[in-house]
Amino acid sequence: GLSKFVSPLYFLGLVALLALIGAAILLAWRRRRALIDTPGCSVLWLLGYAGLVYETVLLLAFQALNGHVYGQLGTLFAAFMLGLALGSWISRCCLRRRASSLSLRWLRWVLLAAAVEGVGLAWWLSTVHRLTSPLPWLMVFTGLLLLTGVWLGFAFPLATRLTSPTEPASSAGALYAADLWGAALGAVLTGALLVPLLGLVPTV
Repeated sequence: GLSKFVSPLYFLGLVALLALIGAAILLAWRRRRALIDTPGCSVLWLLGYAGLVYETVLLLAFQALNGHVYGQLGTLFAAFMLGLALGSWISRCCLRRRASSLSLRWLRWVLLAAAVEGVGLAWWLSTVHRLTSPLPWLMVFTGLLLLTGVWLGFAFPLATRLTSPTEPASSAGALYAADLWGAALGAVLTGALLVPLLGLVPTV
């Protein structure tokens, strides 16, 4: 009966997706000790999750307000990546002559900035539909994605300062893996579950 409305390839893709998620969870569980023992991993996991949640919500909101998104995806993604590079550069400049002990304190400020952006996005998205005249949406969302990338990129050098100097390669790999795990979870949950069930504002 369902084959009249849904292609059988959909169920095949769903099974493949669930298998990949299961394999990813198993791999993350096996390497949990390396992630837990590396300072800064939990913070980067949270920031990676929040960053991709905000990015996904912003892309979907842009599509809803602008009517289409595909022609501007390159610009929007480029703004986010530019923010990552800019935030990392600013962080490295700030840490050049600073004590490593400040890194953890600054990471907490980055977490606070991420939380503030989430509250601000929720408020703005709940009121933006009341505007009587449309804004230049591409410029607005480019700026928001740039800002999101800045605080996420700012956290990487800070977390690196907390790692062990005797094993820099393994520590950097653990930090990068933590960020990717968080980002992947944020993107999958937001796009496939949270936004379709709850909407944009409750997701943020």
